[in-house]
Amino acid sequence: METQNRLMFPLAALLLGLVAVVVLAQPGKDDADAGDDNPGTQTKDTEHWARLLPGLEAGTVQKLELTQGDEVRTFVHEEDGWRITTPLQADADDDRVEGLVNAFASAEGGETIPGAPKDFGLAPPVAKVVLTGPDGSSHELDIGDDAPVGWHSYVRLGPDGPVQATRAKLSSSLGTSLAELRVRTLWSIPRTAVDAVSVRGPAVALDLEQRDGDWWVRAALAGPDGSPPVLDGPAVRADADHVAQLLGRLSSLEATGFLDEAPAMETDLPWSVHVTAAGAMQTLTAGQSASGTWLGTGPRQPGLVTLPDDWAQVLVQPVTSWWASDLVPVDEDALASLTVQLGEHRLEATHSVAGWSPDQARKTVDALTAVRVDRSPAPAPEGSPWGRVVLSPSQGSVRELDIYQELPDGSRVVVDQAGGPPFRLSALELGRIDGALPGSQG
Repeated sequence: METQNRLMFPLAALLLGLVAVVVLAQPGKDDADAGDDNPGTQTKDTEHWARLLPGLEAGTVQKLELTQGDEVRTFVHEEDGWRITTPLQADADDDRVEGLVNAFASAEGGETIPGAPKDFGLAPPVAKVVLTGPDGSSHELDIGDDAPVGWHSYVRLGPDGPVQATRAKLSSSLGTSLAELRVRTLWSIPRTAVDAVSVRGPAVALDLEQRDGDWWVRAALAGPDGSPPVLDGPAVRADADHVAQLLGRLSSLEATGFLDEAPAMETDLPWSVHVTAAGAMQTLTAGQSASGTWLGTGPRQPGLVTLPDDWAQVLVQPVTSWWASDLVPVDEDALASLTVQLGEHRLEATHSVAGWSPDQARKTVDALTAVRVDRSPAPAPEGSPWGRVVLSPSQGSVRELDIYQELPDGSRVVVDQAGGPPFRLSALELGRIDGALPGSQG
């Protein structure tokens, strides 16, 4: 028992010491309310935050004017988005400008801080913000220095308002460069609306046109001796995937930078890309500076911008890469009937939600879809057609191809009645179709 008592005294003393440490570590009420010696740095426990502009909602702001020193930036909300009107005329990045508007319109301030405005960077202010509401009313917010402690900025509502500290630092919204607030895209035509593209440049000439759901192309490259490209001959049906790649590249093309002064140019901008949608045309012009930098100006860019170094690669392609390699576009779901004749072998079939009648047509459709052709120049057709492929959709134009004379290599000449020059269908591909017809040995 005596031994246990001797052990209890040290343990009790240790416990009392720990309790004292915990108690002394807790701040008293006076300490919590004291804050610090710097104005505008009250703690969340004592600061009452309220909207500085309670009568204005960010989503209704029609105009933002931001003055910093000698620079004035003006942003106006138009029907199709935000636009920069000062110090230049240019389309603005909607997300970034709306971020600025929201930061200013939704800013919260704390209690009035005593002292001279000049001591807080407010006379004159570091920046002046004027927001115009939907009714034309103006709301001015002067922004001063950042508080030395905490994530706050000093502000006042106009030149006569009291000094307050903001709940969130506003200086981070003032450091955005004008270039960051501009859109970098070059076009305002949606990619899906484009129905024609024309390109002229020292290295390529290209015309693309959409007709009855198909793209047709005429293309030429500069000669090995540097002679300019010259378009010759009729349009050829274009490869849909290749055209989609071009439209995707053009629609996603963005400026990499903005130029206030034009650099030295050996020539004017010799490249032009015309994009048409429903009769409305937009044009991008481009060229290289003496240093080799690509420069351009587009519908959404009033001045010169720099372009990616590889932007023109999608245009300068071998002529044959634009040509469609399939025999004919086959949209089975849209077909109402099908007629295929090769010599003595013939198939006539109808299509409905229940499928093909006769069932043999299913095999023929697969064969037509798989066939690949050579669209390089072929001899003119001679005599009467030896074969025919007719695709009749439920809606739209009938698609008809006539197959003519046999050539020495076993291929035959084909003419697409939708347009384009004659092309070749090899004996191997002919056999693929013939093997899918009734009465064949396939």
